[in-house]
Amino acid sequence: MKKTLFTGIIAGAAMLVLGLAIGQVFAKFAPSLKMEYENPNLFRPWTDPLMSLYFIQPFLLGILLAWVWNMTKRVIKGDSLLQKGFYFGLVF
Repeated sequence: MKKTLFTGIIAGAAMLVLGLAIGQVFAKFAPSLKMEYENPNLFRPWTDPLMSLYFIQPFLLGILLAWVWNMTKRVIKGDSLLQKGFYFGLVF
């Protein structure tokens, strides 16, 4: 259980960092998209406490997917761990 939790937290951190980095890239290449996201009539402001869910969601997803991987890794066919991970990614 500790290994699954640790793996899920690492995966969540990676998803959060990657998501924030991709957001910055899109903000540079599509400034109008950034302005739309900052529109208070469409989205909540970052100061709203509910926006903390944006940072919690990758960790919850990472822990959930780590748990599912732990339960299904014996069933997925493949020669290497990378190949099994690829097939797992195709399913989810």
